[in-house]
Amino acid sequence: MVQIRLLFLAVILSSCSSTFHLNKAIKKDPSIINNRVVIDTLRVSKIDSIPYIFNDTIHYRLIESIHDTIVEFQYKYITAPITRQQTRLNEKEDRLELKYKFKLGKIMAKYEKQTKTIEARLKKAISRHENKRSNWWLFLILGLVLGISTRFIKLF
Repeated sequence: MVQIRLLFLAVILSSCSSTFHLNKAIKKDPSIINNRVVIDTLRVSKIDSIPYIFNDTIHYRLIESIHDTIVEFQYKYITAPITRQQTRLNEKEDRLELKYKFKLGKIMAKYEKQTKTIEARLKKAISRHENKRSNWWLFLILGLVLGISTRFIKLF
């Protein structure tokens, strides 16, 4: 009596995994793994305006044009089940990719910080250069004064 109950309980609680059923379906019809191509038509409407002058005002004439576009989507309905080893490899690749992205983010942050400081220094240098006045007019006045004074000295 107890054995029958245990057997009945074991049958109820045990079930097939999803990979078993998927492999069974693939054995029956292997074409379910193949890529499917779905072709769809999209309509794109575009509104253009053409200006024209009537008396002294500008009016616009609206022209609507409709274009059809054919789009192909290619995708898989069902993917084949992957093994434990493949999942481990995928997780390892994901970790390496995350590590690479993290390092790349650090490098990019450092690069952006350096470019900001360089740009700030460059702006400072340009503003200093712009703020410096050239004293060309001072030299011109000095030259005129010296030229006039030498003429006065020669006269006396």
